[in-house]
Amino acid sequence: SAASDLFSNMRAPAALIGGAIVPIGFAAAPEISKDDSSFMNIFKKVYMIIAILSLSCEIIAVTYSTIAINKLSESAVPSTSSVIELLKRDYELQWLGCNVNFLLGLLGFAIMIGMRSWIYFGPKFGRVGLLVAGSVLAHCLSIINHGIAVGDGTGSKFGSNFFGIVKRY
Repeated sequence: SAASDLFSNMRAPAALIGGAIVPIGFAAAPEISKDDSSFMNIFKKVYMIIAILSLSCEIIAVTYSTIAINKLSESAVPSTSSVIELLKRDYELQWLGCNVNFLLGLLGFAIMIGMRSWIYFGPKFGRVGLLVAGSVLAHCLSIINHGIAVGDGTGSKFGSNFFGIVKRY
């Protein structure tokens, strides 16, 4: 049940972020205009690519967590001394996939917010938006890296930082 709770804790935020990406990434996406500079044209296309990738990552995270919760409910799972041991033994791919995709989607969402400020407010205020988004991104990576480095507190962990779990995934 603890493992199922961990996957549930990932599924809801992934769905929430995915739901937030839809309006700002697609419904109210910046349109490419013939009056756009070549830089702005490329910038808007990159924005759309990030929106597609971020939403895709959140969908993958929801899928991994949902299937893992179902398997945990359907299957008899031999006892372990900790949840991390169970995840490492039987659900490592699902746990890493859920985490990596959720975090990539979340970081992509932060990038989209910064890019939107540039697109809608121009370079003068857009720089501020990009810098704020970049600072949030760096701070989030710091929080993520600390959580990964700590692991379960007993020395069991999946990596030493975010890039370590991406590589392991």
